[in-house]
Amino acid sequence: MTKNRDLEQAFQRLVDKYQEFLNESTLDGLERFEIEAVIQQVNRLHDKLNKHMNIIGRKFS
Repeated sequence: MTKNRDLEQAFQRLVDKYQEFLNESTLDGLERFEIEAVIQQVNRLHDKLNKHMNIIGRKFS
């Protein structure tokens, strides 16, 4: 259950950061390494979500 909660919190932080970029137009001022860090975070969260979905799929199949 804590993994599910942690995953939800991580995605919420990502959504919040994305909304901040959109609302404040800070994307133009970001350095390349900051943009790459956000992309890496998205990729890690995507991988975690896939693993979580596979685990849930096996348990309820």
